[in-house]
Amino acid sequence: MIRSFRPDDLPSLMDLWLSGNLEAHAFIPPDHWHRHTALVARLLPQAELSIYETGGHIAGFAGMTGHHLSGLFVRSTCRSTGIGRALLTHLKARHPLITLQVYQNNQRALAFYQREGFSPLDQDTEPETGQVYLTLVWRKP
Repeated sequence: MIRSFRPDDLPSLMDLWLSGNLEAHAFIPPDHWHRHTALVARLLPQAELSIYETGGHIAGFAGMTGHHLSGLFVRSTCRSTGIGRALLTHLKARHPLITLQVYQNNQRALAFYQREGFSPLDQDTEPETGQVYLTLVWRKP
């Protein structure tokens, strides 16, 4: 079931955000994510959050800021079960245009977004990490 954010979701979302970033971005030092935890905890509730809940537990979430997908996270034990696709389908029904940024080295996420109809728009290097990231876009047909 996909539902809206509730304030008591924040600890679970932050746990999922941190563990997801540490797992998906082994090419970035862990302290980078730990340094940003407080900022993300302040900003996350300001985003349009879609929560995927199953069995009373949060299995994944996606956060939109305007037309930009700020992040999509699925608990590691729930990956490859359709949760990420369900969250994207939910967002695509509500947004005619979605942009996102993904690290070039995050091949699993990049392949997922390309399968979901996203195409490259731009490329840049993140100054703080030195990592190349791609800006992808999806437009409602």
